[in-house]
Amino acid sequence: MSELASLSLTARVCVALCLFADYCHCCGLDHPEVDKYLDHMWGFAALPGGGVGVWTNGNPAALN
Repeated sequence: MSELASLSLTARVCVALCLFADYCHCCGLDHPEVDKYLDHMWGFAALPGGGVGVWTNGNPAALN
């Protein structure tokens, strides 16, 4: 079984965000929308449990 399987969902999201950010950097994908997405997802990872409603209100799609 994967070492990541023992991590919480939030911890797995953090690992995925780090990998995605590194992938974008390596491929030269530098765009404000990618930055906005990463900031939004890091906002989710930073919330204490139960704060998902606050996070979804800040959805980038809703900000347009």
